[in-house]
Amino acid sequence: MTSSPRNHVGSPVKGPDFFAREAEQARMWRDLQTDNLLLLAPRRVGKTSLMLRLQADAPRNDYRAVFFTVADISTELGFVRRMHEHVVSPTMLSRLQRSELGAVTLTKLGAGPISLELDTSAEERWQHLGDALILALQAQPESTLLLIDELPVFVLALLRADPKRARRFLNWFRAARQQAPDVRWVLAGSIGLDTVAELHNLTDTINDLCVAELGAFEPQIATDFVRSLSATHTLGLDASTCTYLVARTGWPIPFFLQLLFREVRNLVDDTRATPDHNTIDAAWEVLLTHSKRAYFDYWRERLHEELGQPRAAHAELVLTCASHSDSGARRSTLSQALAVSVPDPTERQAALRFLLNVLQTDGYLVQDNDRFRFRSPLLREWWSRHVA
Repeated sequence: MTSSPRNHVGSPVKGPDFFAREAEQARMWRDLQTDNLLLLAPRRVGKTSLMLRLQADAPRNDYRAVFFTVADISTELGFVRRMHEHVVSPTMLSRLQRSELGAVTLTKLGAGPISLELDTSAEERWQHLGDALILALQAQPESTLLLIDELPVFVLALLRADPKRARRFLNWFRAARQQAPDVRWVLAGSIGLDTVAELHNLTDTINDLCVAELGAFEPQIATDFVRSLSATHTLGLDASTCTYLVARTGWPIPFFLQLLFREVRNLVDDTRATPDHNTIDAAWEVLLTHSKRAYFDYWRERLHEELGQPRAAHAELVLTCASHSDSGARRSTLSQALAVSVPDPTERQAALRFLLNVLQTDGYLVQDNDRFRFRSPLLREWWSRHVA
């Protein structure tokens, strides 16, 4: 943890801006010796940044690593095309050009990406194109690590088009992982693939994946992180103020620590005052103003994308009920909040059980004895003021 991180808000971090996570990296490299990984974590914890660090460190672990996102892809052929663009090396190109790809032409344009020229039959032949690529990867002398971000977003696009297409793709993808033991995969996204699979009865298509979890910083690591940010930006936070910033954040994920630190920087720039506990409190209040809603609207919007209706509306009811108090609400109180929308008691309990599982997995709520409260005090306060 000797890096000098800069203050990032929103964008993934690389190089010296990446902080800590040594234990998580060690576990993932160990698990990759035998398994493919499903990287699960609540939102904005730093999954993408961790994947980029794995990519950077892959040569030391005897892998050729490729990272890409499929958030903007909506068809199976688009997925296979994206893989070709990022994965195919010059030696693989010659092998693929000799394979029976039919009416598909592969070209390498200088040092740039692979180009696929396809005829009208390619849309129906995406599995054949994907299989040829997987076999070419398996034949390479070095092991390959493929880090794919936002896979659940792509799966949701297929589900909206036709649930049968989603199952067909995921079945193919599972078989592809199994037929190439020298190719390793790390799959992640801002929506949990496990949640999407459970919601649409697709869990059998991902049951070969080993789950890797990523959580918030431990309090001491979070304090060290804030201290490092302060040193990088010569902000002059003393030890007490660094500790207080972490405590005020409540749930010390990198995103919220960076957000609060950014507002402290802005206040110090404006006032030229030495930052103290009052500065932290003032920055907290700035974050909760309407002008900062872009930092938090995402948490509400993702419910609609992930759960659809009416589940997203039910989740909002549960969260609104839990937001009324720092200590959250009892299960019976949350059930009462759902009663108008789900009047049948048996259906309501099943719906609540599912929602609480999702909302805890995705980082909204945490169970504390017999109550469910917001994991992040900052998110709870924003929800209470601007949603509830």
